[in-house]
This record gives sequence, structure tokens and C-alpha cells, in this order.
Amino acid sequence: MNIIILDTETTGLEESSSVIEVGAILYSTTTKAVLSQVSSLINWENMSNPAQPINKISVEMLREGAAQESALDMIYSMSVNV
Repeated sequence: MNIIILDTETTGLEESSSVIEVGAILYSTTTKAVLSQVSSLINWENMSNPAQPINKISVEMLREGAAQESALDMIYSMSVNV
């Protein structure tokens, strides 16, 4: 069986916080091996990151990130193998 392990980074812990990075690992529980992994910063317009001291993701790094749809498409593409 294959499973997807998801990881996110956010701008904080409040309800109004935004997801600024998504990552995923496709893992085989049968072979106990990582089959694939992806990670992407997400570029939001006019973004600030109050959690930068914790997640070490600068606004400059976010400007180079992918569009939200592109980042989620990477995760979705991986899910066809589950």
C-alpha cells in the first residue's frame, strides 16, 4: 500500500494564517521506501511571514515560490499513485 505524508509551513497558528509551503512524500508501506517527494513554496501577493524566525522562510523566498494552484497540482499528481 502507498500513503502520502503531507507537511505544511504557515505564517502562524491563527485561523487567519496562510499556508506558505507544502511538501509531500509518497511512501510504500510494503517496501518501506520513499517513492517520490515534492516541496514548494507558495507565492502570495503582498505576503508577510510573522513566523519567519521559526520557519526560516523569508518574503524574498516566497516571491520566488509557485502559484498556489501549481503547488497543489504537484500534490494531486502524486495522489494518483496511492
